[in-house]
Amino acid sequence: MTFIAPKKSEVFDLVCSFPCLEDLALDSFGYVQDGPWNTPSTSPRLTGSLELRGMVEGMQSITRGLLDFPNGLHFTTIIVTWIVEEDVWSTVDLVSRCSDTLQSLTIMNTPFGGFPSISVPD
Repeated sequence: MTFIAPKKSEVFDLVCSFPCLEDLALDSFGYVQDGPWNTPSTSPRLTGSLELRGMVEGMQSITRGLLDFPNGLHFTTIIVTWIVEEDVWSTVDLVSRCSDTLQSLTIMNTPFGGFPSISVPD
């Protein structure tokens, strides 16, 4: 069996190549780390749903890339799977960026995540 993990920059380039894209689902068990991604001057609408699942190393690097999109994020639905502790903060960042449009938030925790409880600052 051969498995090829894409570079994060390739994933973001692909996403940005669809200017009318509204929904985005990323389900992966690993991406190849590459250098910094050059954010394009335009980005898709991203007004529908966002699903982030299976991010073994957590979703924070994907979230950072999405938050850099020049047209912003306007998701109405966010579905995330927490695997590492930093996923909590990535979710907070996504929710705060989409606070004007967000209608539904679903959070799941994988059985192998097992991170301790986290206190959210006031």
